[in-house]
Amino acid sequence: MEISLFTKCLFEFIGTLVLVLLGDGVVASTVLKRSKGFDGGWIVITIAWGLAVMCGVLIAGPYSGAHLNPAVSVGLAVAGSFPWAYVPGYVAAQLLGGFCGAVVKTLSGSSLRYLFKICSSFPRGSPVASMPLLL
Repeated sequence: MEISLFTKCLFEFIGTLVLVLLGDGVVASTVLKRSKGFDGGWIVITIAWGLAVMCGVLIAGPYSGAHLNPAVSVGLAVAGSFPWAYVPGYVAAQLLGGFCGAVVKTLSGSSLRYLFKICSSFPRGSPVASMPLLL
């Protein structure tokens, strides 16, 4: 059974989202002072990024080939191993997946609490103090 281009792009989106979410999450965990992973070091970051790539590949691999990176899609198309007609959809899905993964990470747990704490330190009624209401 042939997998549709939409399904392939959807799994590229999900795989890239998971990759960025997990990778950015571990970096945030090791650099934010109030997190449990603070000062974990480069070895924690590199191992976790490797696992993040593995998770993205395991999610997208069976359906789309798990490019997870526009450079891979374009490179395969240049080499003749991937149809050029698929490149715009794959690239769009990868860019949107990466962006959405970063947004989800930014709005998750500790980052959101820090935003509220920073904004609440400004005087009441100022534009910055009301910024959390926009989220």
